[in-house]
Amino acid sequence: MSYERLRGLYLGLTSNADLTTDHERHVLHVPTKLDELVPRWLAEGKDVTLTGNPGDGKSHLARRLVGKKLTGAAEVILDLSATPTPTVLGRWGAAVAEGRPTLLCANEGPLKALLPELRAAGGALARRGLSLAAQLNRLTVSRPEELAARPEELLLVDLADRDLLDANLIRRALQHLCLPEHLPPHARADELSSGRNLRLFMESDVARDRLARLLVAAGARLRRHVTFRQLWGALAYTITAGKPMSALLAELRGGEALGSLPLDHLTSGEGQLELLDAARRWADPATVAAPALDEALWLDGRPPRADGDWLTDRTTFKIESPARLWAAGHHAEALRRMASLKRIVALAHEAGEALISAVVEGDQSVPSRFGDEALLQRALTGLRRLFVSPRDEVGAPGWLVAGLPLWCGHSYQDEPAEERPHVAVAVIAADALRVLRPVQAPWLGEALGRPPEVAWLEHAPSRVTLRLDAQLLDVLGRAADSDGPMPVPEPVQRFLARLSGWEEAQPRAAESPFVVIERPRGALMSDGLVLDATTSEARYAARR
Repeated sequence: MSYERLRGLYLGLTSNADLTTDHERHVLHVPTKLDELVPRWLAEGKDVTLTGNPGDGKSHLARRLVGKKLTGAAEVILDLSATPTPTVLGRWGAAVAEGRPTLLCANEGPLKALLPELRAAGGALARRGLSLAAQLNRLTVSRPEELAARPEELLLVDLADRDLLDANLIRRALQHLCLPEHLPPHARADELSSGRNLRLFMESDVARDRLARLLVAAGARLRRHVTFRQLWGALAYTITAGKPMSALLAELRGGEALGSLPLDHLTSGEGQLELLDAARRWADPATVAAPALDEALWLDGRPPRADGDWLTDRTTFKIESPARLWAAGHHAEALRRMASLKRIVALAHEAGEALISAVVEGDQSVPSRFGDEALLQRALTGLRRLFVSPRDEVGAPGWLVAGLPLWCGHSYQDEPAEERPHVAVAVIAADALRVLRPVQAPWLGEALGRPPEVAWLEHAPSRVTLRLDAQLLDVLGRAADSDGPMPVPEPVQRFLARLSGWEEAQPRAAESPFVVIERPRGALMSDGLVLDATTSEARYAARR
């Protein structure tokens, strides 16, 4: 690979397995458990189908295994989308007849379209079609009883369930990228921003580890799965920012280093990948408060001597202190410089470990940080206080804070939910709610890595669930600890509406309490009893 190939990894321009050479695939290959498991399954005579999203690494892995002669006599179909269906059925059927396994790579959409064709083929292919249908979307579930039955002839591996945001994997990926052959083709390559960034990661295990941990922390906040192509793109952008040689040479003439360092690129907000956007929002060490370090960087442009030294000489560049720029009236530049200094300290100075740890360990919104009971209480408290703030909850009726109130704000007027009056006439008891965690197919072993960073809040009697990902938990955490207006996330509105529908179908007591609020987190307008709630002509006795 060359610098242009490295730069092209951003936005996936040079990571398509169909367009890369054997050497380029070697550079981009980071071994996972699938490198061992797929050949083993094929050797046992089982068919293997790899599915997932574009960029998940299906055909890359298959080409790699074929190149290393690890697929044996298996029939290998590298891309279902690029192979006519009759050809697929013919090759697969011939392999079955000859007692050979088949390795098939297919995006989920084309794979679903193939299922009726397999069933129509009859015999062994029909059995495989039924097995695929039984396994699709049932390899990582919220309840053990929803898992597919253990397959006998064909194993489906859905790479959309695979967790690539593992610090060790990302460190190894950086080692693969940071090679001398990727330096910009220039006599002063090490002085160009991309060259300097490459050298930093080539020379420092600590810098690679810190970047990896930041990416893991950012990725934990994403609702979507991260593909290998996206990961390569994020790493390439962190090093190069996608800059052509002309831009690198212009930087060289300007002599400015700050602003073009790895974490500046990572958190700039200019990269067009979700993982980069997540890093900007949730994994920027420049946002961590560190008073002593901040004062030294502001006044002197470098950390205090007592805090240690730089990990590599790639950080030795001329620095004007932010305080001097501020005094000269260059306020925006002073703040930009301060943030850039703090980021390079975080990545490549002994004092930076505290900043990285604060980012990685300070996020209390990741579901895996909580036990089931603590997560249940965090979710329950946050859901209640999205509608009645901690300040107003003190004066609310006791029944309203004993569980989960089912707030309803239906209106035929075109206005946001946050501006409508809401009423609650029922509360779900806390002991009817439980936390569910992801469950993965045990026969896949460690093929998919850690389970997804998500949980679900379930109302056991109705089986209605609310997805608890890091972003929603962040909102619920802020609701639990703050007053003032807050928007009610749409998933919460849908969850409460579904629970209300279930509750309305249940037998009712003769009397039940009610509360009306002006709006979510608004004033309590009225509360009292619903009289004769068992009839369709309920009467109300208000207390206020």
